[in-house]
Amino acid sequence: PFAEVAFEQTFVDDDLFIENFCDWGGGLSRTFERRCIDSRDLLEFAQSRGNFDRLVAPNITEVQAGGSARQYFARARRFAVAHHDDYGRPWGRSFLRRHFKSSNYRHSAYSRDVANQSEFDKLANQITDCHKCTRLVKWREKVSIEKRASYANETYWGKPIAGFGDIRAKILVMGLAPGAHGANRTGRIFTGDRSGDWLFRAMHKAGLASQPESIARNDGLKLANAWVSTAVRCAPPDNKPTPNERKKCANFLTRELELLSRVKVIICLGSFSLTAICDELRIRPRPKFGHGVVINHERYKIVCSYHPSQQNTFTGKLTEKMFDGVFKTAVKLAR
Repeated sequence: PFAEVAFEQTFVDDDLFIENFCDWGGGLSRTFERRCIDSRDLLEFAQSRGNFDRLVAPNITEVQAGGSARQYFARARRFAVAHHDDYGRPWGRSFLRRHFKSSNYRHSAYSRDVANQSEFDKLANQITDCHKCTRLVKWREKVSIEKRASYANETYWGKPIAGFGDIRAKILVMGLAPGAHGANRTGRIFTGDRSGDWLFRAMHKAGLASQPESIARNDGLKLANAWVSTAVRCAPPDNKPTPNERKKCANFLTRELELLSRVKVIICLGSFSLTAICDELRIRPRPKFGHGVVINHERYKIVCSYHPSQQNTFTGKLTEKMFDGVFKTAVKLAR
């Protein structure tokens, strides 16, 4: 019989990589078990069969799924895979298990991802342990003790904030600094404040975030093909870090860009973030900041946007349509 399954795809250079090849047990037939197979395995499997072009049928527009699975795939590309006769032999669970068990390619790819994640974890620990800027350390700790009345019963994070997202990201979003009662409270960048509401709503519309809100570290938010970071890692007084404080954080940005080796597009939220990126990439003369401006670099496309601060969103300087447009541009440039 013919069975429809679905998977999400992204493009890396000129090669097709299927990021997730899943049978969603909650949405498809119960005869399928939930399983995810690494993108490179599926590519190698198809090429070894000599029928990759026939394996992928890109004109399927319906996925037999319901509930959250249907909502998930509504934002992704859909494909169909034949189960039996078209390709000469069945590839049921036992066949797939034998093939992938013997595939050294899969295990090497998995090992690379594990090693890369380990490097991100090391960087996150280095950021969290930083005490270089006396002014910022005093402020972030003072805020976490005094608290805002509406969060009086919560325990504030009160430490520097590391980046967050997909380690295979092709889009890097650069903010200014953590919010005193947002990230400094929750422990995750752009989480728990109005700026985060705007950011992740726009990213969700663009297919880069699993949900449109970011409330807490354990809220289930996942990013796909995107990484979010800031020029300064500690909450500054009045949301105004100094140039010297930005420079003291620069080594973290350097290491982050080294690890994010697939990034093609950098979205700078505000002129302060653009300055940090220009200094890091040694772009001279420094381009003039403007919303929607795209700057060409030998390695990156840099897209400028007004920061989704309340000052900009309440006054109408930044509208949702303007902000959504920035992410649409970034997604196109990252292909």
